[in-house]
Amino acid sequence: MLPLDEYSLLLDSEHEQGCQQLVQDLGITPVMRSADTTCRFLLVYDHQGRLGLIDCKADRQRPYYPEISARQQNQGVDPLMRAIGYGASSVVDCTGGWGIDAAHIASHAIPVVAVERHPVVHALVNNALERCDNDEITKNLLWLQDNSVEYLKKMNAPIEVIYIDPMYPPRPGSAAPKKPLQLLQLMLAEDKQDHVELLKLALRNASRRVVVKRPHYAAPLLPGNTGSTKSKLVRFDIYPTSP
Repeated sequence: MLPLDEYSLLLDSEHEQGCQQLVQDLGITPVMRSADTTCRFLLVYDHQGRLGLIDCKADRQRPYYPEISARQQNQGVDPLMRAIGYGASSVVDCTGGWGIDAAHIASHAIPVVAVERHPVVHALVNNALERCDNDEITKNLLWLQDNSVEYLKKMNAPIEVIYIDPMYPPRPGSAAPKKPLQLLQLMLAEDKQDHVELLKLALRNASRRVVVKRPHYAAPLLPGNTGSTKSKLVRFDIYPTSP
């Protein structure tokens, strides 16, 4: 994970309170002009109050603004929700990322706790969640900044379903990933989180099942999954934990 001194924030008088909060929460360096930063990444606000991220080494330095919204819901061809279970009463997403899958689950009126350990990713998605106009998502999605291993260890009660979306293993000759995933890969450079150990811990904490997202070309993280649901590019391995 890149250290926070690789991030700076472009001060904006129109969003002075938000800037002050970010500097205080993240401890990142504020700058008056984008040209003043020597960091790899720059956080910026736009006139709509969206918080975005610029890769200062990219050829096209355009901000990426995360957005939280509901995807089209179709129970017949929704592999994520078929794996989670439409009747689930509670879900913990251990790998929050840009919040896309957590928001999709929450849009089905299922309470979701999404845990994201990277403080800058958390701040970006938190801003997107504050701007979200979908009532089901804002009501059912709790967005936390924490280490998922530590969060699972301190849980007081079992969660019905735990969801894990590890960073995909590289595939030689494959096309470059889309910009959001590229940014995550850069921000989590040399990330040492052991997703196998996370899965083992999740299996001890989930009361019903653990769902793990994998690309089609990758093997399951652990043996013991009883099946999978699939889309064109990924599958969702299901590990039951209930008797």
